[in-house]
Amino acid sequence: MRDENQWLNIEIKLCRTAVSASQEQLAQSTGLSVQSIKRLERRGANPRYKTIEAIKQVFKALGVSIIRDKEDIRIILSEQILDAIENGTLSEVTAENVSRLKAKKEQQQAGKEKKGDGFVSD
Repeated sequence: MRDENQWLNIEIKLCRTAVSASQEQLAQSTGLSVQSIKRLERRGANPRYKTIEAIKQVFKALGVSIIRDKEDIRIILSEQILDAIENGTLSEVTAENVSRLKAKKEQQQAGKEKKGDGFVSD
């Protein structure tokens, strides 16, 4: 595993649990398989840059980000997530956000498929 990714498994699990998301929900949001998420959290994978960036974008949309430096790892939660924690609605808010991300991903995929179905006529 690359040195810069040595903490990736911990960061993914911290962010996921901070917003009370399951591995299945993270998989739905990123388009990765549940097995891929499990492998990433076990430190059994060396993901591509594209995969890491996709996960970061999903976490950002779910309201959590992470800052790592030499001394520590800090988790930053959005106001929406902090309010949900305070109100006891974190699971519901995360489920809504996951559904929104999943729908957006499906729309993007449908758009790509539509563009690829065109015929070239003479």
